[in-house]
Parts: sequence; C-alpha cells; structure tokens
Amino acid sequence: MVPRSRLFDESPHGFISLDEAPGRGGVWLAAIGAHAAFAPRSEVENDPGLKQIIPYCLLVRGANLLLLQRLSGAGERRLHHLYSIGVGGHINRVDGEPGGDVLMAAARRELAEEVTIAEGTMGVIGFVNDDTNPVGSVHFGVVFKVEVRGEAPASREPDQLAARLVPLQEVLGSFRANPATFETWSALVLSSWDRVSPIVPSVVAAVP
Repeated sequence: MVPRSRLFDESPHGFISLDEAPGRGGVWLAAIGAHAAFAPRSEVENDPGLKQIIPYCLLVRGANLLLLQRLSGAGERRLHHLYSIGVGGHINRVDGEPGGDVLMAAARRELAEEVTIAEGTMGVIGFVNDDTNPVGSVHFGVVFKVEVRGEAPASREPDQLAARLVPLQEVLGSFRANPATFETWSALVLSSWDRVSPIVPSVVAAVP
C-alpha cells in the first residue's frame, strides 16, 4: 500500500494513459517505488487514506482481446458472472520488497496464476482509479498491456474463470450495449479504449 497523500494532490478518475499524463505517471510510479509498504489487509481494506496497488493486465493478440468472466466457483461473490478484461491482484511479499521491479514481478505472478501464455511482451501503459465506491477508494491500478504471441491464452481454473479471445470490436459493442455487465475497472478502461496506447519500450518485459 501507499499513503494516498504520497500519490496524489488531487485524485484522478477513470483510465489515465501514460501518453496523456507522462508527468503524473512518472510521479505515481516513483511514489509507489519510494513509499510502498506491506500491511495486513485487515488494516488497509477500509482506509481510503491508503491505496493498495493492483497490477491490472490487459491481454491482446492481434485484433482480439482476452475476455474474462468470474464464475460462481470464484471466491469474490461481488464479481460473479461479471465480465472483465483485466488479470490482476494484490502485490504479495513473494514478489519482492517494495520498489524496484516488484510491480512487474507481481503482474507476471498474477498472469501465471490465472492464465496460460505461450509467449509475449508486456509493459505499463497507464493507471486506473475510481474513488466513487468503497472498494475503488482503497485501490489504485497500474495497467499493463500484454501483447500475446502463439497459442491463445487459457484459464488455469476454468471452473472459476472463463477466458476466451474475442474480437476487440465485439467486446466494445457488448460493453456499449450493456456496461453494467462489466467490472468497474474494465468498464473504465473500455470507455476510454481510444486512449489505450502501445507498450512503452522502456518498461517492456517478456512473458511468461
């Protein structure tokens, strides 16, 4: 987690690409590196003065986007049957000490836990924030784009998470027709898809 005051003077809303706000993005990444610390979830889950940092990975292959759906076997009931375009989760101690490459390590671990990827490249392309609800107010997403090559990604736990590559235009059409069927962060990213940028070369890493 990072104290909110170390991240923002004024909280952003929605998806913010690196192209849109390179200055702010650099400040946010630097603040995460300098001020992140581990704390028990019970101490931070209801404290909006602290932001839990979440790597949030979008997987693309050509003109297709990986569409996910949490099934009834998944642990988080609030997300059951909602669609998502992001693979992500909390940073853990196994990812290393705060600072350095802990964000990339956490993103790679989350990908390895959730889906299979033959090969590809990944990098930070932006951020997502939503302080309009209690869950969003205590989380801050660092958005990665994963450009997949080879076989299509597949869910490692198909009883809990359905995953399939879908043409991007089809996903956008489904979202515009019924945005309430998508998780909040996914809805924020999809509503700003024209601002989703290519991977920044300086932060590219190979996957898996």
